[in-house]
Amino acid sequence: MSNSEGGRLASDSCVRSFIDDYYSAPESWSIKTAGQRILTALNRWLYAQGHSQRVAHRGCVSTLSSLVICGRCAHLFHIGDSRIYLYREGELRALTRDHSTPVSVDTAYLSRAMGMDVAIDVDYRTLAITPGDVFFLSTDGVHDVLSEVIITQSLESIQDPEECSRHLVERAMEEGGSDDASCQILRIDCIPAEHSELEAQRASELPVPPLLAPGQIIDGYEVIEVVFESPRSQVYWVEDRESGQRYSMKTLAPRMAQDEAYLHAFSIEMWVGQRLNSRYVVRAVEPLRRPRWLYALCEWVPSVSLRQHLDERGRLSVSHTLALAESLVPAIRSLHRAEILHRDIRPENILLADSGDIKLIDLGSCYVAGVHESAPLAAQSAEGLMALEYAAPELWLGEVGANASDQYSLACVLYECLTGALPYSQSGVGVRSARGLSQLKYVPAYHRNPMVPLWFDGALKKALAPRSQQRYEALSEFLLDLKKPNPHFMNHRSVPWVEKNPLRFWQALSGLLSVLLMFAVWMLTQT
Repeated sequence: MSNSEGGRLASDSCVRSFIDDYYSAPESWSIKTAGQRILTALNRWLYAQGHSQRVAHRGCVSTLSSLVICGRCAHLFHIGDSRIYLYREGELRALTRDHSTPVSVDTAYLSRAMGMDVAIDVDYRTLAITPGDVFFLSTDGVHDVLSEVIITQSLESIQDPEECSRHLVERAMEEGGSDDASCQILRIDCIPAEHSELEAQRASELPVPPLLAPGQIIDGYEVIEVVFESPRSQVYWVEDRESGQRYSMKTLAPRMAQDEAYLHAFSIEMWVGQRLNSRYVVRAVEPLRRPRWLYALCEWVPSVSLRQHLDERGRLSVSHTLALAESLVPAIRSLHRAEILHRDIRPENILLADSGDIKLIDLGSCYVAGVHESAPLAAQSAEGLMALEYAAPELWLGEVGANASDQYSLACVLYECLTGALPYSQSGVGVRSARGLSQLKYVPAYHRNPMVPLWFDGALKKALAPRSQQRYEALSEFLLDLKKPNPHFMNHRSVPWVEKNPLRFWQALSGLLSVLLMFAVWMLTQT
C-alpha cells in the first residue's frame, strides 16, 4: 500500500514469504490449508511489526493477490484492492473483488489488507484451467488507470508475457498513474493429462518380485523371516548384507501386478511413508541402492498386531481399552494434522511395539488432501481396498470421508476390544443409501460385556453414530468422555432388563411360564 510508510516492507515480505513458506509446507496439505496457514502467520507478523514501538509510525500494510496452479486447477488467494483477471476466448473478467469502502466519488479506503488487523479474512476460490487461458494480476496503479478495453487489446495479441507487462506498466505511468504500478501475466500453454504424476510413477517398469523365502536375496537384502502373507501382499523381515541393518519389506503378491487400483494404493502408501515424520507411523526408508524390484522398505519395529494380541489374550478390560485409546488418539491426530485420513483403522493395522509405542501401518487406503488436489484419480483408486467392517458408513456410500470417519473406526476397534464383536447387530457393508443407515441397530457394549460402564458405552455409541454429524466434533472430546463419566450418559433412566439383556430376559420369562404351566397341570390333576 503506497500511502503506508511500511508498504514496501509489507509487500516485499508478502511476496517472498508466501513463496518460500509455500514450498516449505508439508506436501500432504491441501493448497487451501497451506495458503491460509501461511497468510495467517504472515499477517500476524506484519501486524506486530506495524504496531511495535520501534516502527509504529510506519504501518506494515499491503494488499495481496496470489495465484497457485496445481494440476488442472488454479487456486486464488486474495485480500485488498489488487486484482486477478482471466482472459479466455476474447473475454476479460475479474476473478476477485476489491476490499475497499468508497467514501466519495474519487476516494476509497481499504477495508481488508495484510497487516491491517490481527485477524484476516482471505478470499479463496478455485477455477478449472484450459490451454490458452491468460491470467492478469495487477495493482490499482494499473487497473485504475487503464481501461479493461486497453488491457484486453494487449492480451489479445500477446507474444511475450513479460514484455506485455512492462508495456502496460509504462502506459499506466504515462497516463498519469500516481500509485505504484505493477502487473504480471501468466499464460497457460498446456495442462497435464488426466492421469496423475503419481499414477505414472506406479506404471514404472519395476517388476513385482516373486514370493520370497528365508535365505533368498533381493537387491542386497536377505530375507530373514516371512512376517505376514495375504493374497494381496507379503511382509518380510530382511537384513542389509552390507550394513547388517534390519528392515521390514513389503511386496505385492505376483497376481496383483496387473491390478491398477492396488498399484496406486501401494504408491500412495510409499508416498505417505516417505513424507510423514511421525513417531506413530512406521517410517519408510529410502533404499541405499537403486531398486530393481517394486517394494517398500520400512524401519523394523519388533511388535505384534492388535489382532494377534486379541487372538492370544481375548477381549481387553475397560482400563486396558482406555489405555489403548489414549495411545491411538494422538496417533490418528498426527495424520489429521497433515490432512491425511487413514480410512482403514482396524486391529490388523495397529502395531503394539515392544517399546510400548503404537504404530499405524497399511496406509494404502489413505486420503491425502494434497495428492487428491493434484491427482484425484490416484487418491480415489484406493477407496475399494479398505476393510468395510470397520469403515464409517459414509465410506460405504462412496464418500471421501472426514476426520469423523477415522473416529468411527477407532470406536469400532475399541468396541471389539471390549466385546469381541462389532457394534451393529447386522453388517452395514451392504448399505448403499442414506435411508439404509436407519436400519442399523447398535448393540450396547454392556449387553456383550457386563463390565462395561453405561457412560463408557454412551461415548462409544456417539462415536459410532451412523451419520458423521452426530459424532464428536473432535477426538479430544471422545477421549474425555471415555476417561471421565459424562453426566449426559449417566442421567439416563435405568435400563429395563428386557433392553439390557433381552436373551436372559426371555429365557427367565420362559422358565417362569414353564413353572406356572406345570403348577397349573398339577392343580388339575389334584381335582
